[in-house]
Amino acid sequence: TYDVEVGNTNVRGGNHTLTSGGTYRRNNFDITLAPQAEDRNEFGAYLQEEFFVSKFRLAVGGRVDKFGNLDDPVFSPRVSVMFKPRPEQSLRASYNKAFVSPSFINNHLDQNISFPTPVALTPLKAILPEFLVPPPFLLTVNAFGNEHLKAQTTDQWEIAYTGTFGGKTTASLAAYTSNTDNNLNFVYLYPPGVPGFPAPTYYTPADPAVGITPTLPPQAITVSPITMGVLDLIGQPLPKTAATYLNLGPIRNRGIEASIDH
Repeated sequence: TYDVEVGNTNVRGGNHTLTSGGTYRRNNFDITLAPQAEDRNEFGAYLQEEFFVSKFRLAVGGRVDKFGNLDDPVFSPRVSVMFKPRPEQSLRASYNKAFVSPSFINNHLDQNISFPTPVALTPLKAILPEFLVPPPFLLTVNAFGNEHLKAQTTDQWEIAYTGTFGGKTTASLAAYTSNTDNNLNFVYLYPPGVPGFPAPTYYTPADPAVGITPTLPPQAITVSPITMGVLDLIGQPLPKTAATYLNLGPIRNRGIEASIDH
């Protein structure tokens, strides 16, 4: 990773503070989980103005970022107003918007993951002899990235009070609402799948899943066509599973925070 950052702060007229700057980051990757991609560039620029007079303080700022894995630049604004009726007490209202860019793995993961999975024969185990219950089989999950992911964004509003009493006790109370959109999630895809992505299919008697065991030869541990047919009849077919990252949401989070420090 290579980082370059420049910034500047000026105080003007005794009650204005202007801050500006820019950032550049270069990431070079060599990751076996994502062998097809190599690097990413990230550019950013920000500007903030703080104005304070008597008992009031106003801060307004914004940042623009352009990441190599996002089609469009992302704008992140921030506004905060503070009122201090007394030096030891303050009321604050604020709004900000933030974002999370999909990670390199989110975009470019490319791995087949195999793990032993018991056959779903729970309804039949009570009546089947033990030697007819098939051993676990290797379920292969094709885990792949999604290059079309959008940035996860969060808008948050907050109002808060903080006060110090007697020089030893500080109390605070805050209420907030946040809305998150395009939440980044790792999800399993089952038939019929998700539009735009490879659709998983089911194992069938003609294409059975292969089991594992340390003692039996491979030809003896294949989940039999009969077993696969029974599973299908009882509504428990085994999917050839795939997994990827998707944007989900929206999510709304509301809450109240209170604290006392003595």
